[in-house]
Amino acid sequence: VRVLEETVGLQPDGIVLTVMQAEGLQPTIDNAINAGIPLVTFDADSPLSKRYAFLGTGNYHAGVVAARYIGGLASSGKAAVITVPTQNNLAQRTQGFIDTLAAEFPGIVSGDAYIVDNQNTSEGAASGLSALLQAEPDINAVFSTNAQAAIGAAQALREAGMLEQVSHIGFDFDEGTLDLIDNGQLGATLAQGTWQMGFW
Repeated sequence: VRVLEETVGLQPDGIVLTVMQAEGLQPTIDNAINAGIPLVTFDADSPLSKRYAFLGTGNYHAGVVAARYIGGLASSGKAAVITVPTQNNLAQRTQGFIDTLAAEFPGIVSGDAYIVDNQNTSEGAASGLSALLQAEPDINAVFSTNAQAAIGAAQALREAGMLEQVSHIGFDFDEGTLDLIDNGQLGATLAQGTWQMGFW
């Protein structure tokens, strides 16, 4: 919020913003628009704000795709989600994943009890999933909703010796997730059209 307020104070010709917390940034986004500064959100949105437009992935559908990947590999067991629950785009991915498992793969248990807040760090993902695996050793599926989550979750699974037993899908097409796939430590990842977001 402080950084956006300072940016608005510079009176730029326009602002492009990825929104980490929709409600927290909404008043400042509205202030920018009210000051006559066009503001476009990308990747993560503040849908109730006055922002000019949003460019991004259909995040709920991305969660649906992740669930169908996991459901095709593990017909029963428990599924964990490594995410940042307060970040709108990641929350949408999580909801799409949970809803689809419930509707199409009822043998896989998921929900709030198996959500790990990685706080946008790989360290948070690793420590959070490690603790969850100790409490729930029958987790056999993991959806990591961002690159840092995938890197940390893979570390936790590697340290627990569970890479072979747990189906894991990540998110983001970057060096970290691709290296994990090459090394056999991540089954798949979902990619966004990030270059296209910047272009449009």
